[in-house]
Amino acid sequence: GEIMMSTLWRILKRIIIVILCLIMIPWIYYFLFAYKDLILSSWSKQKLKGKIVYSVLTGSDFNIRIIDFSSRKNKNVYTSIPRGQEGYCYVNSLSFSREGEKIVFSRMGEKIENYRFKLYTMNSDGTNVKELLDLDNMNAEYPSWSLDGERVSFIVQKPYGKGGLFVTNVDKPYSSLKMISDIRPAIYNPTWSPDGQKISFISDERISKRISEKWRVEKFVGKTYIINSDGTGLKYFNAREPVIWAPDGNLLLYRGEDGYYISDENQLKSILLIPYKRAPLSLLVEDPSLVVWSPDGKYIAYVKEIWPGGAGLGIYVVSLDNPGKEIQISTEWYGVNGMVWVK
Repeated sequence: GEIMMSTLWRILKRIIIVILCLIMIPWIYYFLFAYKDLILSSWSKQKLKGKIVYSVLTGSDFNIRIIDFSSRKNKNVYTSIPRGQEGYCYVNSLSFSREGEKIVFSRMGEKIENYRFKLYTMNSDGTNVKELLDLDNMNAEYPSWSLDGERVSFIVQKPYGKGGLFVTNVDKPYSSLKMISDIRPAIYNPTWSPDGQKISFISDERISKRISEKWRVEKFVGKTYIINSDGTGLKYFNAREPVIWAPDGNLLLYRGEDGYYISDENQLKSILLIPYKRAPLSLLVEDPSLVVWSPDGKYIAYVKEIWPGGAGLGIYVVSLDNPGKEIQISTEWYGVNGMVWVK
């Protein structure tokens, strides 16, 4: 009996070891797959120029960091504590200036009981914090800075889902305030064309479908638009997010069904630049997001999850000359919610 029990125990241990190996080996491979570019391709940073300035927002603080390609260093330049009651961070959206030296952001006011977001500006090192706009009983969110730094577009959310897209001058935020579209509030940051003449945004539109007498489901079918900054010329653009103009304004980067494309504004010829590629065991990993152009228009930087559920993020770069070949340049463990590539 003892011999039989010993034999069964040895067999059981081997089965457990095999099962553990089958579980661990794919994850080890996934780890190597996710981090191999960061480990093996540091030489490639020498080809990249300028700096990437980005923000990392956690539940308790707000950081601004810089990847400097000339020094090949990643450093934290600012850590704030924009907290409301109970220690939570109430910054929900932001935009960097073209030089990365300033930001405009949406933050809940000092009196948290109002549950209202206002717009603020500050230097990227945390100095010179100023309130830009406070709209009574309304939320001002998703600000976007024009490239000349003179105007800000943002979304106003009124009670019961009403609101629109607004533009204002930074030096006269109240007297110059103008609504340029009353389509239901955009859910992502509006984006500016380099010449400041156009703005792209995505509308919050849904289709309701009845599946039984008691149940109805809603499907998000947000539509992307381009509009002149004076409110004229609204037109539909076939994309899943607001478009991002190249520095020269000739090319557009936009998100399609299977990746990010570049094309002209008429979408007559589109090139797949960043296809959605999924590593092993990453079915729950989000697709790339937060894409930005390099100042010379030769590269695209973007954020992509490494581990499911946002537990790990990577900042990647891809060249227009080599579509689909991505280079990982940084790793973060929290949400990156703002980014700009400067000279």
